[in-house]
Amino acid sequence: MKGEFARNILFTGAGFTKNFGGLLAKEIWSKIFNNSCIQKHTRLKELFLNEYDYESIYNQIINGNYTNAEKDSINTSIFESYRILDEIVTQWTFTHTAPNPVNIYGVNNFIERFAGHGYEIGLLFIGSFYYQII
Repeated sequence: MKGEFARNILFTGAGFTKNFGGLLAKEIWSKIFNNSCIQKHTRLKELFLNEYDYESIYNQIINGNYTNAEKDSINTSIFESYRILDEIVTQWTFTHTAPNPVNIYGVNNFIERFAGHGYEIGLLFIGSFYYQII
């Protein structure tokens, strides 16, 4: 699909998904660090133990003097961690006993305001990843 980006783009922090059972940055860090892909590389483990900004770590590995295996490992562990987050959020259902009951219809109506119209491309950034809203 070709087109211009919508005028308004929604940026949220990781806390946005917390209301839906999602993970905060420190929880994503933990998922990435504890992934077996990272655990098999001593240099990557040391990097994680000295830095808690996993986005910065990712940048250092991808753009640094690391092996292809190490680069593949960081990509895999981050992808798997965000897949888990995506599953948590997309499988969320409202219950009256939920610790943070959310009006999903209201959230959907709000997010739809950032969708593109016609050939416009709408974008929603949640934490470190984005969704294209059509």
